[in-house]
Amino acid sequence: MTKSPRLGSDPDRPLRLGGVGSQEWWYFDAISDDGRDALVVVWYLGLPFDPRYGLAALGRLRDPASAFPDPLDHSGVGLSWYRDGKTLAYALHTYPRRFVRIDDDPFEIEIGPTRLSRVGSEYRMRLDLPNLDGGGLSADLAFHATTLESASPFELGPLESRHVWIPAAVDTRVEGRVEVAGKRRSVDFLGRGYHDHNAGDEELSAAWKSWGWDRVHFDRFTAIHYDATPRRGPRHTPAILCRDGRAVVIRDSVEPLCKARAASRLRLRYPAELEVPGATVASASDGESIEVPRITRRHSYLVDDGPFYLRWVSEFDVEGFGRFPGISEWFEGDRLNSRWFNWMIPYRLKRPWG
Repeated sequence: MTKSPRLGSDPDRPLRLGGVGSQEWWYFDAISDDGRDALVVVWYLGLPFDPRYGLAALGRLRDPASAFPDPLDHSGVGLSWYRDGKTLAYALHTYPRRFVRIDDDPFEIEIGPTRLSRVGSEYRMRLDLPNLDGGGLSADLAFHATTLESASPFELGPLESRHVWIPAAVDTRVEGRVEVAGKRRSVDFLGRGYHDHNAGDEELSAAWKSWGWDRVHFDRFTAIHYDATPRRGPRHTPAILCRDGRAVVIRDSVEPLCKARAASRLRLRYPAELEVPGATVASASDGESIEVPRITRRHSYLVDDGPFYLRWVSEFDVEGFGRFPGISEWFEGDRLNSRWFNWMIPYRLKRPWG
């Protein structure tokens, strides 16, 4: 894995890579201080899970004379709220270009009835969406970043199929409110969160065989592990340890030990128990010797069970520190835009603009 050239001083500035089926997203998650509630909020320019976009992109790749799909015509917003492993609220909505506004400086995105903005190191988000099972879903949240640009951008794909991962604000304090009107569901949220920014230059199923990703906060630290296998080029398994939001150890290639495998109800196989080995490593910033703990991940709750994508609230056993909740995901490219599974997506992906 190689670090990307500097892409500007703002880790959230849209990259607009522009390839066929390109996509870009700003991902946020948080777990409450009591460990019961978890939130995931994502803004997409080019929603890779929209079959209309994916199939149009694959058609263009097969026939360059066909229409070029505009990613802004397939923008999207996702909001998920989980409590004790159960989904209390879920919305994934897509919107065409006329409902999208993007400002680079200061950074701000509006997609439909949602807004994401940043002033200094504070992210503010406001969402008003129909909940999947009825009622109006609203969220007003603030993510206060300990620091921005905790690590340089990383290139996870080859030059001909770039995928840039920017862990922009890996350690944040999160506060705000989420409510489902008419369902008597609400939470005044206080917790600790994470934010990254991704951009890919090729339709997701054409670019990726699979990826797995994990993050956990413990004490002053945040640990992130990626396991990314592109269609072309080598597998990447970076592991990053951050202290107070800044990357202090970046290990480019850390082979995880898969201690157990399992399959979802739709027979998507995944590593159920994973161990990321520890090491004594020189600090990325000043060369000091740092002990990186061994981390064993076990899944506590499967909270998003799709045909090509899985998300968990997981338990991480951090050597010398204890056990902590975190977020994990697994994606299989072969299943995205498959005729066997595309019929399922409209049950969860909505187009509320008409």
